[in-house]
Amino acid sequence: MKNKNKLLIIYFLLLAIGIYALISAYYVEEFSKEIYLKVFKTSTMLLIYIVPAILLGIILAKKYDGSTKLLFFAIITGALITPSISVYVNEAIENGFAFFMTEDTFFEWQDALASPYAEEILKMATAVLCMLILNSKKRIDFLLSGFGVGLGFQIMEDIGYIIPEDSTFDEVSMIMDNSIDRIKGALGSHMIYSAVFMMGLYYYSRGKKLKGLLLMLAVMINHFMWNMPLATTLIDIIAIAMVVIIFVVEIIKIQKESNLPKNL
Repeated sequence: MKNKNKLLIIYFLLLAIGIYALISAYYVEEFSKEIYLKVFKTSTMLLIYIVPAILLGIILAKKYDGSTKLLFFAIITGALITPSISVYVNEAIENGFAFFMTEDTFFEWQDALASPYAEEILKMATAVLCMLILNSKKRIDFLLSGFGVGLGFQIMEDIGYIIPEDSTFDEVSMIMDNSIDRIKGALGSHMIYSAVFMMGLYYYSRGKKLKGLLLMLAVMINHFMWNMPLATTLIDIIAIAMVVIIFVVEIIKIQKESNLPKNL
């Protein structure tokens, strides 16, 4: 009980920090009400992937005796806690790299320097926190917690990208373009990354350390491929296909496990 209380204290402390950081990040004083209204309206386009993703999570939870409560708890956590922490960690790591690189090279490779490993490890940590609070231990719950945290993280990241980068920007034409770009990359993005990463943690925690580490490494390499400035359409397609295939394979394994006769 004491450990549960400690976890809840940590959770609500992180939640307060996360909400404050998100409000600070998404509020731009120079923006007019019209631009914010346009951002809000356009952000509803993200429901194109959000609704099917939530439905998929619910179906997986019900079909394989997972926790729907964990899924939604993880989505909220991934949206309100993980993004703000990742911003600070990414910035700290990137500042370290900036000392050893030319300015042009740094800005070209900035997206690939920290996020492929910093974000995946942070999402894993918050997914584990959700599992500990709800005392979830099943194989399917590893996948659901990662999927949920990744989905929540992705939603907030997408909204951040939709907002125009220039705070004095008075036009709203690029808001629609940004939304479409985020939707196009949704399939192979954070929700799938985190689900596969958590399956790697599952295998590692069950004694299959090499297999677990390889899965986690595959996700980080995939994330790096997606973010590197040399990426082409073909590389992006390969990156998406690779992580989605692993995700599907893990679901098939969970299905086979659920069909095994239970010991009486």
